[in-house]
Amino acid sequence: LKSQGELSKMIAKAERQVAAAPKSMKLMEALAELYDANGDMEKMIAVVQRMAKTRPKDGRLHYRIANSYFQRGRFKLGIKHLPVVWKYSPEVLLQNSYSVGRYYQQAGQLATLAKHLKSLQGKSVLQRYGYQLSSFVSNLQNNRGSKEDVIKLYEVAVDVIPPAMK
Repeated sequence: LKSQGELSKMIAKAERQVAAAPKSMKLMEALAELYDANGDMEKMIAVVQRMAKTRPKDGRLHYRIANSYFQRGRFKLGIKHLPVVWKYSPEVLLQNSYSVGRYYQQAGQLATLAKHLKSLQGKSVLQRYGYQLSSFVSNLQNNRGSKEDVIKLYEVAVDVIPPAMK
């Protein structure tokens, strides 16, 4: 599409559509994907940040945004969107705990992950997703983070797993 000049036309059309419907998540997502396909990361990031500002408490949206950064190897940028997910939709992260752990490790942020896990202690979400957290703990041995961070993360994770699931 890019070599045939079609991508530029599609981007122009998507920009007009977003201008006409500035709160449409689907249109903004489509525009971000087009910018990405065109190799224009700065514009893609601007659209993604606009999406996040439009729905600041939508944990699932922030997870999708973070995941788009993770897929591009931009782990630190993705991690910046996860506090909203931990607060409003932690089940999404627990369902994907193996990948999420790898992303934090790639970003060098295992201590941050430990802090977020600790914030879940005593919450009902752990009753539903305790198995995923247990699985996450068992995979920590494969983690290549600093030994101290891995040990701290392990201690926190074991501490927050509901007693009935230990």
